[in-house]
Amino acid sequence: MEEAIRAHNRAYPKATVCDWFKLIYQNEFGNGHFVDDEVKCLGRLIRECASAQENGIPVFDIGNGYVRLDLYGLTDCGIPLRVINRMFVESAKANEGNIDSFWSKISILEKAVKDIPLPIDMDEFLDYEKKYVKAGCPAVSHSDIYRDNYHPSYRVIKKAYADRMDLWKLIESRSKAKKKSDECLNIAIDGMCTSGKSELASLIHSLYDCNIIHMDDFFLRPYQRTCERLIRPGGNIDYERFKDEVIVNLDHAAGFVYYAYDCQTGKLNEKKNKPGKMNVIEGSYSMHPYFGGAYDIKIFMETARENQYSRILKRNGGEMLIKFKEEWIPMEDRYIRSAAIKDRCDLVYRT
Repeated sequence: MEEAIRAHNRAYPKATVCDWFKLIYQNEFGNGHFVDDEVKCLGRLIRECASAQENGIPVFDIGNGYVRLDLYGLTDCGIPLRVINRMFVESAKANEGNIDSFWSKISILEKAVKDIPLPIDMDEFLDYEKKYVKAGCPAVSHSDIYRDNYHPSYRVIKKAYADRMDLWKLIESRSKAKKKSDECLNIAIDGMCTSGKSELASLIHSLYDCNIIHMDDFFLRPYQRTCERLIRPGGNIDYERFKDEVIVNLDHAAGFVYYAYDCQTGKLNEKKNKPGKMNVIEGSYSMHPYFGGAYDIKIFMETARENQYSRILKRNGGEMLIKFKEEWIPMEDRYIRSAAIKDRCDLVYRT
């Protein structure tokens, strides 16, 4: 919170008390909206983009996983406004703020008024705080001073969306090319375990109507786990079955059926890839050379080793961390190196 306050002070030194309360409100509650009509939201966005003025800060990080995305220039940014609007709508759904946390951040702001110091009169701050409480702690509008100096026109969205603007642009540009041939857009997300492959797939799904196919569904069945098989780079995935059931069908817009291996029951369960124009294949080994040039967009996810270990420990526990360290991570690393997976990708993200 302190860094967001300092950054705001540097960027908007003429902000008044209500503008500072608005910053804290957005930091805690995001855009603070309950969106019940996405179409109306899109209409407002289109109108605001048409009149937006440049303020020099395309994306401003307000902390707590949120940013202000400036509307100036978005009409021509390569991402349709309907997708930008969906970022806003989905961010509204994700709001998990609470009033106690909000007031603890107001306390940090009050301390900053004295310690940084901020260009705010403390008596004015305390007076505004009393009136704000009496009003029921509502969402706050920017002051006229702020509007006159900074011409605010933005949407508060999850930072995760803003951090992947290059991906959204790539999806849009490659989707246009696929439409001409009436084929599906196929995206692969490969990389290190715990680096955020599943999270990125979910992020894509929140913006686009797509199927998500998990490589975890194609791990080897017990009878396939021979020493000869496991010493091959990428050998601990059933890449033959994945190619036969998924890869050869990816461009079938009418959908198809494949089978997911359940490690708990030892059974193959039917799954249906619904009709559509986009497929996202996520998971380690999704770019195995055996699949050839099946994908239109290839993404590699990586993370520092210490981050990987701490995430595995939190998610799987100490006993499984040992197994990851001694067996699964070395196999994954060998596959990534031998097939030059990272070098073959369009985008690389480090988490």
